Amino acid sequence: MRQGWPGLSRPSIFTLLSVHNSSVNHAAPAAALTLPTPPAHAGWFAVDTHAVCVGSGPRAFAAAAASLAAWGHANALPWVEAASSSSPPSHRRPAPGDPVCIAARATGPLNLGPLSPWLANPLVVVGVREGKGRRWRTRGGPAEGGPAPATRPSQDAEETLSRYEVALATTASHVLAGGERFSITHRASDGSVWFEAAAFARPASVAAAVGWPVVRALQAAFRRGAGEAVAAAVRMDGQGKGKATQRERGLW
Repeated sequence: MRQGWPGLSRPSIFTLLSVHNSSVNHAAPAAALTLPTPPAHAGWFAVDTHAVCVGSGPRAFAAAAASLAAWGHANALPWVEAASSSSPPSHRRPAPGDPVCIAARATGPLNLGPLSPWLANPLVVVGVREGKGRRWRTRGGPAEGGPAPATRPSQDAEETLSRYEVALATTASHVLAGGERFSITHRASDGSVWFEAAAFARPASVAAAVGWPVVRALQAAFRRGAGEAVAAAVRMDGQGKGKATQRERGLW
């Protein structure tokens, strides 16, 4: 398997890391990924956010953050495989500069055997933020924890007790240009714990441009699946409560 090229079987961690290229595509600034807004000078991007309540309380936050740090939001999906220098056996949390490679089946959750090749796309970690015992304001200006990170689409000025987030940028060999940010937040108002995926992207290859509607469908399926995977990790830890509540917004 080569960068952006298909393979017929689910790749291993070592295969994914071997295809990584650490040159960041379009030099997307880390600030734009932490607060996912497309760079103004870079033209149009599709912008999406998706949030799901995965549980409540400090233990649920710890379980959700541990799942995110171990790339569990991706690897729990049967049609996605993610690997990083922070993947097992290193068992450390992601850090800025870490190479990341994510492979996905071209047909997403639908497995058509030989007609469902796997595509590997390399990224790089450009930011990690973690706050414990502090109050972060998710919109409406800086708070005690520092500059405002991105928010769930329907929440204004919501304060959180704890937050863990990882921001990624595409590399020159990725079929897309842009970045994404995954976060776990523990809300102060009701103690609920939320997983959020926020991203901006546009085609960076002919294949992605031609298949843009399919790419968009796969992105939406991944966001939903990632939220469900984190919620499942929290439930396994004994802290999930009820059916997940989800909110999603897409802007073209």
